[in-house]
Amino acid sequence: HERLFDLLTMISYNESMKEKDREIIRKLNILQVHNFYQLRGGEDAVVEKEAGILRQQGHKVVPYYRYNKDINSLPFLGKVLLPFSSVFSCRTYREVRKMIWEQKIDLVHVHNTLHLISPSVFWAAKKENIPVVMTVHNFRLCCPNGLFYRGKSACEECMEKGLLCAVRHRCYRNSSLQTLIQVLNTWVHREIHTYRDVDFICFTEFQKQKICSLLDVDEKHVWIKPNVCENIELAYANQEDRILYAGRLSEEKGVGDLVRAYRQLVARMQKTGQEIPKLVICGEGPLSTALQQYVRKHKLTTVIFTGQVSEKGVQEEIQKSRCVVLPSRCYEGMPMVLVKAYHMKRPVIVPDFGCFTSLVENGVNGFRYQPYDVQKLQEVLYDFLTQKEGMTCSFYTSDLMEDTECAKNYDRLMQIYFHAMEK
Repeated sequence: HERLFDLLTMISYNESMKEKDREIIRKLNILQVHNFYQLRGGEDAVVEKEAGILRQQGHKVVPYYRYNKDINSLPFLGKVLLPFSSVFSCRTYREVRKMIWEQKIDLVHVHNTLHLISPSVFWAAKKENIPVVMTVHNFRLCCPNGLFYRGKSACEECMEKGLLCAVRHRCYRNSSLQTLIQVLNTWVHREIHTYRDVDFICFTEFQKQKICSLLDVDEKHVWIKPNVCENIELAYANQEDRILYAGRLSEEKGVGDLVRAYRQLVARMQKTGQEIPKLVICGEGPLSTALQQYVRKHKLTTVIFTGQVSEKGVQEEIQKSRCVVLPSRCYEGMPMVLVKAYHMKRPVIVPDFGCFTSLVENGVNGFRYQPYDVQKLQEVLYDFLTQKEGMTCSFYTSDLMEDTECAKNYDRLMQIYFHAMEK
């Protein structure tokens, strides 16, 4: 009965919400909490974009931001105590409570708490009886390294056998000590029920299923809302014969697989005298040097490394390319480059696992291949580039992609906020 009542309440809210209710919602004071990483990524861009949309709609967005790059400038004692403060930060607890009082906060929206903010932000909000919504950008609540990734492939051993598996395998930064700290962080906050009253925002059904496996998480409080994508002006005239990768250059992202598959593709196309497409790689990361050395060693002169590119620059690169490849070896949340490619009607080529099974449909907005299989990736690329029969995309409008548009995405966010506040 309670679930039916909740459903009817949401339907009534969506269909016939009174104008005075809309006025109240437009005046919400929202505390947005985010711990920025040392290297900027898609998660940081999503936070900034969502804050901008909320402000455009008349909300007051109060930022509580910390930056992991500041860890390097911490005093010696601060660095020594960091493992403990990453589990519970007294500074965060004190500052967030003060901001709630002073700014008359109605709702706290958390994005990332690692390492400086810590989950103490949830207890600060609970102390002040303020509802909390959390966007789940990764799988850190279930897996200490946040990726479900080990040994160059997806791994869910911690879900099946317990968190100590991560310590044994040194899953976080290949360090037993750092992994132990992450395990303690995850274990402690499960034991003290930190996330019991939180409303979670997931990007896909796959992600939702993983979060719902946690004991304290009620499925009624887990929502699916994809990342927002601003309106994009399509430009087909400048499309070139090129393949695009845009993202972090690291092992779990599978960019090494793409370069190896591209080498096979070049050899195959050279034998038949076909024109070789360029491979454009946008981004930086731990594999930057190794990838460039590999390219030079094998004389892949049609590979272009652009380095870090702005969000607008990535959009321009997508417009120029025939397809976008996301060869991830780990589970992804919802890569923004995929959403942008779909909106710009550029096919995406992805492994057939994780969130991609629901985000990418063969022949509609892209193609899937057997995960970790370089040869299969090369074959899909070759078939697409040579326009083999059945390798075109229809790009019909799906509900998921409609939900990434600003207006519908904002309405969905308001529905989640409304539920959290009513609860």
